[in-house]
Amino acid sequence: MPERPAPAASKPIDTRPPDGWVRLARLGRTFQVRGALRAQANGPTAVIALRRLGATNGPVWLDGLGPSRLREARLVGSGLILAFQGFYDPERARALTHAHVWADPAALPEPDLEADDEDAVDVARLEGAVVTLDGTPYGRVAYVLLGAQDLLAIAGPDGDEKLVPWAAPYVAWDGATVDLVDPPAGLLDDRG
Repeated sequence: MPERPAPAASKPIDTRPPDGWVRLARLGRTFQVRGALRAQANGPTAVIALRRLGATNGPVWLDGLGPSRLREARLVGSGLILAFQGFYDPERARALTHAHVWADPAALPEPDLEADDEDAVDVARLEGAVVTLDGTPYGRVAYVLLGAQDLLAIAGPDGDEKLVPWAAPYVAWDGATVDLVDPPAGLLDDRG
């Protein structure tokens, strides 16, 4: 019997967002029965951008999926709810849990220059910032989780991410670098 040729491999989908796109939110649990998900936005600017994109069925990029359209973005209580085209039931939407939502930076609202405070730091924009440990290069801010206590996910030299509270006394910001100054033992590794 002649040998059958192996089937052609399908081209893998590139799941990285387009260059320059910014991360706006991380998806959480499903919400109700219409395929919506709870989301943790990267700050008030991200919430505004997501609500605008939801109102216009705007384009977004979802980790692990690729391009999509945001069909709904609304506030429920103190939380943000997002829904995407093609995800109309909780079972299907559950596959998006923990994915990040990215958008073209042109979707971000213009900063309110009159409301700027020299000493204020837009924590959500620290993603990608260089992190030093007692002045020595350590890693980068992988992403930011905003909430009652803002957290920086610090990707260290081994690639592992550790959550560090932004408001902790050992976290310093010099305008370009996040410096962890004498953090508690075991925070960044298992050394005591």
